[in-house]
Amino acid sequence: KLIVECSDFACNILSRENFFANIHDVENPASSVERIQLSRNRNESACPNDEQIYNCSLNCWTPDVDLSAGVSLFLNQGNNSVFFDDTMAPFDVNGGINRDEFRIGQLYNSPRDSDAKLAISDPICTTLTTQGYISDGNSHAITINGDAGGDFFDILRNKEILDLNGESGDDEFVVRSFARPIDSKGNVLPSDVNVTTIRGGDGADLFETIPEKFDVKGDDPDYVVNSLVDIDGGTGTDKLLVVGTEFDDSFVVEDGKVYGGGLSIKFQNIEELVVSGAAGNDLVSVLSTSPSFKTTLYGGLGSDTFQVCPRTVEPVISKNLRGHRGIVEHNVSSIEDSRYDDLKVEGIAIDIHDNDG
Repeated sequence: KLIVECSDFACNILSRENFFANIHDVENPASSVERIQLSRNRNESACPNDEQIYNCSLNCWTPDVDLSAGVSLFLNQGNNSVFFDDTMAPFDVNGGINRDEFRIGQLYNSPRDSDAKLAISDPICTTLTTQGYISDGNSHAITINGDAGGDFFDILRNKEILDLNGESGDDEFVVRSFARPIDSKGNVLPSDVNVTTIRGGDGADLFETIPEKFDVKGDDPDYVVNSLVDIDGGTGTDKLLVVGTEFDDSFVVEDGKVYGGGLSIKFQNIEELVVSGAAGNDLVSVLSTSPSFKTTLYGGLGSDTFQVCPRTVEPVISKNLRGHRGIVEHNVSSIEDSRYDDLKVEGIAIDIHDNDG
């Protein structure tokens, strides 16, 4: 197990697939850096040329150290910041007594490849969304203990489970939905398709986009589906904000749970829950709330629908943490008695657990 303790001044920690570093001055590109590098061997047969290194599906690197026991990071008494583009191992992060900020996943204007001046030894896996290129956040489970102070947790992307504990202080948790862009034929654009950037420059410029208008909710977009975010606000007055996309989102709200928009969230010891559909014609179904916290629903732009205790609930998009669900069906026939033929028999629901479930 690797144990790391921050120095006396405020830490700015950056975590990626093969290293994490303390950046002394985040405003200065030439800042001095304390860096811990994961020793890895390149898989030459899978990635014979350098450009293939940036293809995250090829498994170009094999670690030559065992970090299965994980990394424990202890922050100091300053106002610390921790940014996760990815992880080299499971993480336990312990905050300080002042306000700390934790950001899981980051948004970029372009792919993180050689054009972005990234070394081939420091790849960042990203997914193209309608808002830009979003990094994976974490490929291993992360537990964050905020300790004292009013801490801030901002979740853009988590490929694996997050266990977030605010502990003492007035903490804020923000969990955001993202969708992948789809072309006019319904195909998801690959991550090597550039987004459109408009810069006006000098003078008075006018840019106008005309969105399609719908009176009712359309189909769910192709979400970037995240793993479970498990939140315990701890003591203090804690707030959870769930933010949808610019498309037609569907969310289901229960006492201690929010599902939909590609998100799976469990929470406790939260004093205020806010669900914001943002733009689009959104549908929010409330199955239950609790007298122990305030629930606020915002529709944003578009024609939104709010259902409280509906008789039926439309399906939402979230990661099924029980694995892949299916039904084993039965057919009945009899050689001796034809009355048994085609008799209806109840199927068996099964959950298949694998690395994708």
